Amino acid sequence: MTKHSTFNFQVKQFGQEEDRTLRFIGSTEVPDRDGDIILASGWELDNYKANPVFLWAHDYSKPPIGKAIDVRVSNKQLIFDIQFPEEGVYPLADTVYKLYKGGFLNATSVGFVGKQAEPIANGSKYIRQELLELSAVPVPSNPTALQQAKSKGYISTSMQKYFDDEKVITIVESKKIKINGTEAEIKAAIKQAVQNAIRG
Repeated sequence: MTKHSTFNFQVKQFGQEEDRTLRFIGSTEVPDRDGDIILASGWELDNYKANPVFLWAHDYSKPPIGKAIDVRVSNKQLIFDIQFPEEGVYPLADTVYKLYKGGFLNATSVGFVGKQAEPIANGSKYIRQELLELSAVPVPSNPTALQQAKSKGYISTSMQKYFDDEKVITIVESKKIKINGTEAEIKAAIKQAVQNAIRG
């Protein structure tokens, strides 16, 4: 079964700006919001390297917004160098790139399959896990930051549907998932989550 774990990553420009490549550096050996710990030494990266996709919010139905040109573990940190397509090729990719560059997004989420784990107080400690994909996610970015991004023009009118606060799934500390939106939007979100789990 596919699991997701969201982390705040240090994001910085890598190489020349015209390369549109960002480096994401994240420590993965701290408990996530489900109480799970993922040991950096346990990452299996070979299959991911064969298809190094960078997605928006684990949405397998949309084209990737970027690709990992390098991924590795160093000093107990999972490091990704993500290259975005040339400007104008994919508007969503352009928007997400600008949001990271502007500091309005600072989180990513790994999709993985646990291969070996042991129970701990509030969750599981993953000792061996296969990386499936990396996703840009708006959680736990501050909703105010997204509003500021809209006001500064980083999010265009055509892109707002991907970032509107009422359509974002928010993970809360109680481990419950709160979905804001109309009944139709909630049903659609649940359907998409089930489809993603089946594909995973």
